[in-house]
Amino acid sequence: MMRFHAFDYAPWYVCAVVFVIVLELNDMRHSPILAHVPSCFLPAACQPLMVVGLSLPARTLPVCLGVRTNAKDSTKMPELKQKVAIITGGGQGIGKQIALAFAHAGAKLALAQRSSGPLEATCVEIKGLGGEAVGISANISAEADCTRLAQETVKKYGRIDILVNNAGLFGVTKATTDMSLAEWNEVVESNLTGTWLMTRAVLPVMVKQQSGNIINIGSTAGRRGYTLRAHYSAAKWAIIGLTQTWAVEWGKAGIRVNCVCPGAVQGERIERAIKARMETLGTTYERAKQGLTAGSPMGRMVSEEEVARAVLFVASDLSAGMTGQSINVDVGAVMN
Repeated sequence: MMRFHAFDYAPWYVCAVVFVIVLELNDMRHSPILAHVPSCFLPAACQPLMVVGLSLPARTLPVCLGVRTNAKDSTKMPELKQKVAIITGGGQGIGKQIALAFAHAGAKLALAQRSSGPLEATCVEIKGLGGEAVGISANISAEADCTRLAQETVKKYGRIDILVNNAGLFGVTKATTDMSLAEWNEVVESNLTGTWLMTRAVLPVMVKQQSGNIINIGSTAGRRGYTLRAHYSAAKWAIIGLTQTWAVEWGKAGIRVNCVCPGAVQGERIERAIKARMETLGTTYERAKQGLTAGSPMGRMVSEEEVARAVLFVASDLSAGMTGQSINVDVGAVMN
């Protein structure tokens, strides 16, 4: 009688393990990693399976090996299919990148901004990608404009699922004693009052729907003191307070409210901020820039796309259990 030992099957157990790894890496689109595994580390029988595994469609593992996995959500990408989103300040900078991310996820967009040029260009770009977007010129510091923006969005799409309160002026870089009341009011009105006005305009629609998702764009300037930026810091601190208050007030109506707080973000706006600090402090460009990145363990700024991806996550059902939260996207500059 022929006798079998477990060791006789060891190469096939290794094959099965390798096949699992290959399929999982393939599913996560990380299969190039496996291409660098030296074949000498694998039994000969495993090598054909590597080729087969890398060529199979995603999530083939349960069919091939009978292994049960949580295929429903384990690698799901954020989706906003048929969701209607208003993005203020959606024509350029962070707002534009949020709009592009939402469009790729399938959302129907109403983009608002004071200046029509960037707004129209962004809408054209989104439509060229097969997305749907309408640009509405509006000043979110004006109550009538916020009301009109909400009404035109409902008229166009029939509902409002998501509001991203992104618009807001950066303002001057000055000590409090050098700042005028007009300079203070300009920043507080655009960042804080505008957020309140726009949210107040969409809430009746969301309450009627018994669903909604409000995302406020804050700042790490609202998580700690920010020298020479009292008006901006105060407004962003207050936005976090509004976020938590609205989450409590409107949660039973199925409305979630969260805040995404970027740190220093690469782009035209931060370049203007660096130059303003240079002039006010009488320092060099390099030192002014270093002051914005020194607090990060990674020693860099974040990109607009990185902020947009965080906002997309919060807008999607992947974050369905989150409300009243403030999320830093600042490469570790603030850890609270």
